Amino acid sequence: MRLDYLLAAIIFGDHAISPCRAARCEQRAAGTSYAPQPATCPATPIVRQASSLAASEFQYISARKPVADAALASWLKQVNNKFDTSALPIVALAGSGGGYRALLNEAGIIQAMDSRDSNSSVKGLYQALCYHSALSGGGWLAQSLAAWNWPTISFLRENVYEPRLQNSLILAGGFNVAFAYAQIVGDVNRSLILFVDTSQLADVTAKAAALYPVTIGDIYGRLLGYNLFPGPDGGAALTMSGLTTFSNFTAHRVPYPIITSIGTNASSSGNCSAPPDAIQYEYTPHEFGSWDKGADSFVQMAYLGSSLSNGVVAQGKRCTRGFDRLDFVTASTSNIFGFLCNPLYAGATAFAQLADALQNALLEAAGIATTELFNVIPNPFRGYSRATAVAGAKFLTLGDGDLSLQNNPIYPFLQPERNVSILVVAETCNENATNSLCTGLSLHNTYLQSKVQGLPRMPTIPPESTFIAQNLGNRARFFGCHQPNTLTIIWLPLVAYSSTVAQDVSTFDIQIDEETTDAAISNGNLIATQGDDPQWPMCLACAIMTKSGRPLLAGCDACLDKYCV
Repeated sequence: MRLDYLLAAIIFGDHAISPCRAARCEQRAAGTSYAPQPATCPATPIVRQASSLAASEFQYISARKPVADAALASWLKQVNNKFDTSALPIVALAGSGGGYRALLNEAGIIQAMDSRDSNSSVKGLYQALCYHSALSGGGWLAQSLAAWNWPTISFLRENVYEPRLQNSLILAGGFNVAFAYAQIVGDVNRSLILFVDTSQLADVTAKAAALYPVTIGDIYGRLLGYNLFPGPDGGAALTMSGLTTFSNFTAHRVPYPIITSIGTNASSSGNCSAPPDAIQYEYTPHEFGSWDKGADSFVQMAYLGSSLSNGVVAQGKRCTRGFDRLDFVTASTSNIFGFLCNPLYAGATAFAQLADALQNALLEAAGIATTELFNVIPNPFRGYSRATAVAGAKFLTLGDGDLSLQNNPIYPFLQPERNVSILVVAETCNENATNSLCTGLSLHNTYLQSKVQGLPRMPTIPPESTFIAQNLGNRARFFGCHQPNTLTIIWLPLVAYSSTVAQDVSTFDIQIDEETTDAAISNGNLIATQGDDPQWPMCLACAIMTKSGRPLLAGCDACLDKYCV
C-alpha cells in the first residue's frame, strides 16, 4: 500500500486505531500550541545589520568562556600537566548532517566528551565547548539535547532514541499513531477519531488558518517533534527562543547552540535548486539571519514570522510570536526533500514516499494544495537595504545544507566576530563512501566557497582526489595547524570502528532499530577516542594548543606530523 493511502487510512478511516486513554486524549485536544500568535512589538528594532554579535549572544559567551576555560584547563592538565593553560582558545563543535547515522554517531562523540556520562580519555571536553553548531541529522541531535534541557546522551538513548526511532518517522507516536497524525494535520470538517474536539484546529491546519505559509516541511517538523521532543503533542509548544529560559542555558552550563539552514531558489513551482554559493542562514536562541553579503541581516528569533518591511512592522499591525517552533527549525535544517528533484536520489524510495504522503496529507486533511518541498518563512528582510539578494522576496525557502553539497555547519565560525580558533568537525562520509574512507567532498566545497565569500578563517582543504590518493578519510585529521590566522579544524570523519554500522545507516532511512541505535552511539564513542588510541589525547591537546599563543610541548611535534594536513 502506498504510504499516502496508508496515512489517510490511519487518520480518516472508520477503523482508526484507538490511540490513548480518554484523559490523555482530552489533555492533548484542549488546544493546539503550534500556530503562531499575534503579539505586541518591542519598542526596540527587531532587525539589524550583521556587523557584530547579537548583544545577547555576546553576553552568553562572555559568561560561558570562563566555565569552558576551567574545563579545558582541567582536561589539558590531566593529559600533560606541563601544558601552559594561562590563555586558551575558544573551542566549538560542528556536527554534520547524515540522518540517523549522523545523529547517533555524533551522540556517541558527545557522550565520550561529557564528564557526566563517560570515563573516556576525552571526558570533559564537552564542558570545554563554547559553541555547538549543527546541521540536518546533527541538528536532530542538537535540538533533542536542547529540548530536554541538555541531559546526558545516556538519558536520551534510553528515553528517546531507543524507544522512538524504531517506530520511524511515518509512525510518529508509536501506538498512538492515529492520534498523532490527527493532531498534526487536523480536519476542520469532521471528527477524526474519538475524543478529538474539532472546534480546536489541529497543528498544521491551525497555522494555515492563521494565514501563515504551510508546506510539507511543517508536517515533517511535527513528525520529528514526536520522535525527538518532550511534552504533549510532540513538544509543539517548544520554541527556539524559549531555550533561553531553560536552566542549563541560563546557568551557562552548555555550549551556545547554532542551527544552520541554506536558502534555496525554490518557488511555488517546486524548483529545487540550491547553488554552491546559496545563502547560509543561522538559527540561534536569540536571532535568525545570515552573515552572507546577500542577506547581511538578523532578526530577533522571538519575532520570526512577523510581517516586516524595511525592518519594521506596518503601522497598525502586530508582530508574531511562536513561529520559531523548535520542530520547524529542526525540519528546516534537515529538509532534504529537494533531493527528490535529483535523479541520483531516485532510489531513495522510502523518502520519496514520505514526501508524497506528506503532500497528500496536507491536501486531504487541511485542503491545502502545495508543491513546495521546503520550509517557508515570511521574509523578515523584505525591503531591508542590507539584504540585497533577498530584499525583494516575500518568503524565504530553506533546506538542508547538503543541497549545495556542504554537509557541515562550519560557516558560523568563519565569522571573525565569534573569535573561534579551534573547531571540532564531526562529519558523515559521502553517501556512497566505503566503510573505511571519507572523501572530504563537503569539507573541500566549504573551503572553495569560503574563498568566494572572502572568509579567510577557513584553512586550506585539499580536493577529493587528494583525500582518496593519500587515504586521508580513514581517521582524524587536523587542518590549519600551521596557518596562524585560520581555524584549526579537528576533523572527525564518521567512519566505522566497531562494526560497519556507521555506514549501514543511510541518510534516507526513516527508522532504525534499537540494536543499531546502540551500536552507532558506541561507534561514536570510538570516533571520539580514535579507537581508544592511547596517544590520541596528547595529539588532540596539541591541536587545541596550536591556537593558544603558548609554546607547544616537545611531544607535540610527532603528533602534528601525524595528523596535520
